[in-house]
Amino acid sequence: MQNAIAAPHNRRRLRSIHITEDGPLFGATHKRADGKWIARHWGGQLDGRRICDSVKEATDYLTESFHQMFPEHVCAGRCRG
Repeated sequence: MQNAIAAPHNRRRLRSIHITEDGPLFGATHKRADGKWIARHWGGQLDGRRICDSVKEATDYLTESFHQMFPEHVCAGRCRG
């Protein structure tokens, strides 16, 4: 994961880490060769993604879908994003 954050040529962007009752849930975006963006959530029991037209659409999707999946979640000091 640290390599994905540090490597500028990789174009992966970690957007969030949420510590939920189900364990950590990660969210990231990745730019594809065709210019589209992949928005991905993953964790212990979840691995989902959506193809988006822009980084804004991908980031908005990560935020909105997380809040739909975990509406009662309140970020604590260990969450990021």
